[in-house]
Amino acid sequence: MGGLRNIQGLFLPANKLGGPISESICGLERLYVLSLSFNKLHGPVLECLGNLTSLRYLYLGSNKLSSTIPSSLWNLTDILVLHLSSNYLNNSHALDVGNLRSLLTLNLSRNLFTGDISSTIGGLQTLASLDLSDNKFQGHIPESFGGLISLRFLDLSNNNLSEFIPKSLEKLSSLKYFNVSFNRLEGEIPTKGCFPNFSSTSFMNNYALCGPPRLLVPPCNNSIHKNYKMAVLHDLKSDCQGFDRMMRLINVREANHQMKQRKIVLKVKTRDRLRSVWKTREDQGSVLQKKNASIIFEPQEAQQQYREISSGTCTWLQQAIGVFS
Repeated sequence: MGGLRNIQGLFLPANKLGGPISESICGLERLYVLSLSFNKLHGPVLECLGNLTSLRYLYLGSNKLSSTIPSSLWNLTDILVLHLSSNYLNNSHALDVGNLRSLLTLNLSRNLFTGDISSTIGGLQTLASLDLSDNKFQGHIPESFGGLISLRFLDLSNNNLSEFIPKSLEKLSSLKYFNVSFNRLEGEIPTKGCFPNFSSTSFMNNYALCGPPRLLVPPCNNSIHKNYKMAVLHDLKSDCQGFDRMMRLINVREANHQMKQRKIVLKVKTRDRLRSVWKTREDQGSVLQKKNASIIFEPQEAQQQYREISSGTCTWLQQAIGVFS
């Protein structure tokens, strides 16, 4: 492609192109649009693409690319659309997109990205469409997403996201599409801002979301949270002192008085990270459940099942469980 140095647009989608991306593309210094989607390209995303400072639109979706995203790509500060969906891309380092201040569309869906979602995405005030669905992202939805004031489309479905839907998202007045289904989210679904416009399909198949009946989730019992002085304690550190501080927030006498109707669930997660949640349960009996590398104890069985807790948890946990038996 040496004779095409002045070319501004290269459109080759859906042409059954195979092999790696040609490095000769990096010599097209004035390239404004590169579209290679829906081919059979494999190998890495070229590091040298980050040198194409005139590039505004990059479409590499629906190929078989299998590398990390090169850090040089985050130097394209004027890029408008970055579309890398439906590949086998992963992230051995952080997705440092914070410098892409002009970005309008970021689509990284249907890849193999893991770990936490970068909070720097929340600084992209021009971003209108963000699709991170069908990956393996973990952790929480960043509170900083409330700063995405231009966002109209947000899809975080089919990941392993946990904790709560941030109330900061209620500030996204332009948001028209929102999907966090098939995650492990819990707690109250926000009710203000754009959220009354979303249907149950936006929230289906999560761990323990609650909200209005139209969303097909259990109602939130805010009085329970208020009476027992703990809404939902999350993201606890793995140290014993963190759990001790949490236990002091609980009114043990009230808890015992209400135990016939309400149960406390202690979830011992991997790496000794702990979470305590108050819930009203109508199901019969008390069952020890093992799910997703966690062990859930309910008070009636806590003592007899304690021996099944994996070694390495703090010794005070047995005493704490005994209090609620």
